[in-house]
Amino acid sequence: MSTRRRGIWSGGRAGARHRRHEEALSYVDNARSLWEGDRSALAADLLDRRAAALDSLGRTREAIDASQEAATLWQELERDDRYAASMGKACRQLNWVMDFGASLRELERALTVLRAAPAPLRAPLLYLRAATLANRATPRRLSRHWRRPMACARR
Repeated sequence: MSTRRRGIWSGGRAGARHRRHEEALSYVDNARSLWEGDRSALAADLLDRRAAALDSLGRTREAIDASQEAATLWQELERDDRYAASMGKACRQLNWVMDFGASLRELERALTVLRAAPAPLRAPLLYLRAATLANRATPRRLSRHWRRPMACARR
């Protein structure tokens, strides 16, 4: 296959992938419209899926909002595992767009909510907080934040 043909072929495949992501987003949005105002696990799961579809399309700010909305529902439903996962995703996306202050505020809020949760739920968030601080803090301030995730990992 010639280089030109290969370029056209790979561009076509990328376009097809993009269309599939757009299609997935429209299906999730249609399903979500059926459960408008619903505060159930199904609605929260649809928001998580919407966040993933938006993220795959490069619409990061919208994905962050969807992840945060899903996290709020998971918190209301007292599903700590899903809450931690949604908050972790939102905070990683905030780090991606270099909004470290917002990421740290969300991480502190999540860690406060998960204060009594098992260590395996808190450890990834503690690690993410330390990594976020590494992007904006001095090494001296950072050292105390690295100790907590390591202590959780040893338990």
